[in-house]
Amino acid sequence: VAEEMLVPAMKKVTDYIHSRGRYAELHSCGHLALQVPNMIKAGWDLWCPQILNDTHEIFDLYGDKIIIGVAPTGPTSVFTMPKPGSEAEDIAAAESFTERFCRKDKPIVFNMYSSMMLSPAYRSALYKASRLKYQA
Repeated sequence: VAEEMLVPAMKKVTDYIHSRGRYAELHSCGHLALQVPNMIKAGWDLWCPQILNDTHEIFDLYGDKIIIGVAPTGPTSVFTMPKPGSEAEDIAAAESFTERFCRKDKPIVFNMYSSMMLSPAYRSALYKASRLKYQA
């Protein structure tokens, strides 16, 4: 039903945005992982889902077709986001995230919904590691 009813209307919007030389970012709330194929058909360039969606799985399945806002852990929500560890653990976690998700062939954005829950050490390490990764 979504494909039949929503995709044609959204495609008109994304086509117009693209005709103006802009990227089309979809804002949506809720658990919409099943609708990612329709987002792609509708021409959206980027989706930053709420962290109740498994952003890692979405990246693995569709990250070559749409830019995903990936959260720093697997399936997460406000209720399951891990507590910050030691500074060394947070740095290692940021470097691991960077290694897995900072790829030139499959770009991402960092999920804005998760950033406020991360320690300063994680954010700093992510900034440094991702800059080094993309410079290579």
